Amino acid sequence: MQTQCPECQTTFNITQEHLDIANGQVRCTQCQAVFDGHVNMQHAEPQAPPHLDDIAKPPQESKNTTATNINPLIFSDLTKDAVDKSAWGKTLKSITLALFSMALLAILLIQIAYLKRSELVRIASIAPYVQQACNAIPQCIIPTQRALEQFQLESRNVYAHPNTANALVVTATFSNKADFQQPYPTLILSMSNVRGQEVATRRFTPTEYLDKFSNADAGMAPQQSSSISLELADPGEQAMAFEIDFQ
Repeated sequence: MQTQCPECQTTFNITQEHLDIANGQVRCTQCQAVFDGHVNMQHAEPQAPPHLDDIAKPPQESKNTTATNINPLIFSDLTKDAVDKSAWGKTLKSITLALFSMALLAILLIQIAYLKRSELVRIASIAPYVQQACNAIPQCIIPTQRALEQFQLESRNVYAHPNTANALVVTATFSNKADFQQPYPTLILSMSNVRGQEVATRRFTPTEYLDKFSNADAGMAPQQSSSISLELADPGEQAMAFEIDFQ
């Protein structure tokens, strides 16, 4: 088989295997032009039987004979380019697949974090970040975790108000023993007589018993303590005992 360069008319011996390797593309070793070997294939012309006079004559080289040549690099160069492009395509595909997988994993983790936000906010080290992330998501609300039984009264005391007649001052210290942050409780102060009958009750919300430097909306962190001072009217001599409950 032969193919001919359309630029310089150089003819090359070639095989189908070479054409298959380079997808039919051939580079001329004379002028470096790249052409389609199939399109420029040279078909052998039928030859008449040799004449006896021609057989007796020694063969002569034709001065106009076109040079024939084949260089394996013609195909290996083109094949190398094809292999490089194929390898880059595979690499690009792998990178795209990896990025797509990472994006799916990130979306899955965000969904899990959103569903578990009420549990994640219990972890003090990441609670601020969870809250910030939730604030950035429209209609995201972290369910409030409350455990009133985890509020523990550390101390309490009651005495007559030093500056106001017929008034009492109640002091108390309580702490959050839960392992997560929870809202400040409402305090229920009740007084009873010697028979245990309730004679007076007063409710104090966090904004009423916390000082102006405390942020009631921030809630109580785990193991945090709070000392308070409450002022109320003296219910009289019948009030012999008092209790503080959390609500």
